[in-house]
Amino acid sequence: MDAHIYIYIYGHEGIINSDDYQGGFQLTEVENILGKIKTNFQAWAEEFTPIALGINDHIPLQKLIDSFKRMNQKAALPLAKMIFLGDQRHVLEHVKVPCTIIQGTKDKVVPIAVGDYMKSKLKGGTSLEYIENQAHFPQITSPEKFIEIIEKVLDK
Repeated sequence: MDAHIYIYIYGHEGIINSDDYQGGFQLTEVENILGKIKTNFQAWAEEFTPIALGINDHIPLQKLIDSFKRMNQKAALPLAKMIFLGDQRHVLEHVKVPCTIIQGTKDKVVPIAVGDYMKSKLKGGTSLEYIENQAHFPQITSPEKFIEIIEKVLDK
């Protein structure tokens, strides 16, 4: 099988807005998030998870909150810095293998514009697949559709 990259949008391509790019957050918002993680990680996890998950279903929401809370707090801040401050846009044009980007249409963490941007920059033939009405973790909230997209790509 030919090489193929599957990208589920987490924001690693750059999450901070600039004049020519809308990554989802202003720098001051990211600094605020990092401050909350540093001072009260547990409270941040409880606050962030419902926004990112985008559903009110208590069972998957609580499972994700618990998962976040189990993270070593000393590891959480450096990881968050990498995610929120890491900007990998400069490498996108060097990716020359086919890619499939999977994005929820109601992602409050990484807006639709990010998927569009990535698709325009990747050079290997890129498809952008949306999971309607899903937020930042459609693999949790809509696993059947997520798997369907991956299976469709694998069957190509």
